[in-house]
Amino acid sequence: MFDLRSNPNNLYDLISFDNIRYSAVFEDIKTKDELQNSSLLDVYTASYWPEARDLIDKIYLTYIRPKQNQHNYIQKKHLGKIILHLYVTWFYDPDTCTAINFDNNAYKPDARYNKIKITKSTIEVAKLLIDEGLLGVKGGWQDPKGRGFLTRVWPKDELIKYFEEAKINILDVTFDINRETIILQDIDKTIPKSFTKSGKEKKQPQRPIPYNDNPNTKRMRTILACYNELLRYAHIDVATAEKDYILSVNDYGKERKVFIRPHVTVRRVFNSGSWTKGGRYYGAWWMNCSRIDRQDIFINGNRTVEVDFKATHPMFLYAQEGVNYWEITKGRDPYIIPVPELADYPNFNRYLIKQLMLTALNEDDKQVAFSATRQSVTKENMRHDGTKRPPKDVIEKLDDNFLDKVFDEIRNAHHPIEHFFFTGLASDLQFMDSEITAQIIEHFTEHYIPVLTIHDSYVIEEEFASVLVDVMMASFREVTRILEARMYEGEKKPKPVLERIGNRHTLHNIKVRNELEELSSKAGRTGLKVISKFPMLEYREGFNKETQANLANVKYSSYLGKEQKITQRYFDSYARHTEWIDQGRYKVNLEDEDTLNQLKEFRETIDSKVFNDWLIGHPFYRKDNDPSG
Repeated sequence: MFDLRSNPNNLYDLISFDNIRYSAVFEDIKTKDELQNSSLLDVYTASYWPEARDLIDKIYLTYIRPKQNQHNYIQKKHLGKIILHLYVTWFYDPDTCTAINFDNNAYKPDARYNKIKITKSTIEVAKLLIDEGLLGVKGGWQDPKGRGFLTRVWPKDELIKYFEEAKINILDVTFDINRETIILQDIDKTIPKSFTKSGKEKKQPQRPIPYNDNPNTKRMRTILACYNELLRYAHIDVATAEKDYILSVNDYGKERKVFIRPHVTVRRVFNSGSWTKGGRYYGAWWMNCSRIDRQDIFINGNRTVEVDFKATHPMFLYAQEGVNYWEITKGRDPYIIPVPELADYPNFNRYLIKQLMLTALNEDDKQVAFSATRQSVTKENMRHDGTKRPPKDVIEKLDDNFLDKVFDEIRNAHHPIEHFFFTGLASDLQFMDSEITAQIIEHFTEHYIPVLTIHDSYVIEEEFASVLVDVMMASFREVTRILEARMYEGEKKPKPVLERIGNRHTLHNIKVRNELEELSSKAGRTGLKVISKFPMLEYREGFNKETQANLANVKYSSYLGKEQKITQRYFDSYARHTEWIDQGRYKVNLEDEDTLNQLKEFRETIDSKVFNDWLIGHPFYRKDNDPSG
């Protein structure tokens, strides 16, 4: 396996420049902000079309091959990974640097996570490109806070000329077919322990670990294979974006660019060496967008809505305790707990309660939870759609004493679940919401309808909004029943109602089947209504009055009715995607032997029959195979 991230316990990502010309290293020095504007080298970047191979061949034959006694296939393969990543980065933002790990130990063989056999040859090829003057470079460094940063490289004029002359369609640059999408992580015990100022041991970072496949992992990988293929065909973009990126905020409260890439590979990541810890989905650019930017996402040229569960994690715990929170509180927002000092700032009051309550459930130490709350407030304040913090004359600082006082109010308001606070339930709760997301993904993927997930929030084309609400409610019920929540004690167990990939049906009726209205409960109402009688969901965005009427029981956001100005960049992006589809270039070009080998390896890790049956049912494939077409 390989780890392209910086190791927080290494001083730098030290690079030896002994064999590189002085001028190549020290000219074109960039500022700190320019260096921070970077993306990590993604060695899974790939293209299966001749235009990309032509670009790689030209650079290899001109700069790499003359330095070798014979053809070096390994170096050419690694060159291709570097060049394609640099090309994509340059295409979307010429000012973005690429971060590369120059530590040999970062590139290790691994049958599962490094199937493409990326080695330390990455470093050798990068040095050759620097030596030839194709790349500028800034060696790894450490900031005053002790954080290490990887070496940065960027294309110089000579390489940019090759990029400008290349005939590559950016939509033809995607990712390796056999990239692993089911990740199991555990604590990296090779990294020395570190401690907080108070002497408490910090959480150790987790790294991917090997595992043996079983029917469940193969099933999950098959579903993700269908889902990622569906996303690859779809046009997903921010219609109001003037550039190919939008600005968001990272975990340190710093603004960063989120690139609107046409292709993604969504992965599911489990934690702590367990298949019941974590399990959330990662890898798509919309997961890094602010909520206000997600309002402007269009899917296949259509407006979208976003619906999310309200207070998912606390609701899980209430269900475990046999309590339907929404019923006993008559729909009271669990995060509205008055704090006298914040009486004139209700939005911040609610935001602070929410952050404090969630960190208390996630962490096992009060001080760590308080610190995380302060960090999240700082991060939110940096966002253009953030909840603004009151001025200092209202609340000077969010110190532990103040947060402790606020937390006493949380305990009083949520005493049925107070024993769960500070028990470190993050991974357990994430697994529960990830199982709900898994069912929602599978249901809509079976019907070839893209649904974009952001943990417990979902973006879908506007016409399917009311269906999404039904599916969310059904998946919440199914998952909490599977986990034997006490809330359902004494009830008749209903049969599953959501679609499963591979269970073929005659008609593609995307509405949840009638069984939803037949779920029984001891309260004499349908199980669905017991849950959804009160606003368990929050609904954001919306332009269609009929859709809004269908969601009358859902809380609307303050963003409703925001004027959208669709940009020319979006129209160009949509036209490019339409042409790509019309030309049939969404199909993988199988002329290359390496591609065939990757495809064979990929099919061995999934249920090929289920995948093929799903694939041939896709509208694009049905159209291509229609004799009348």
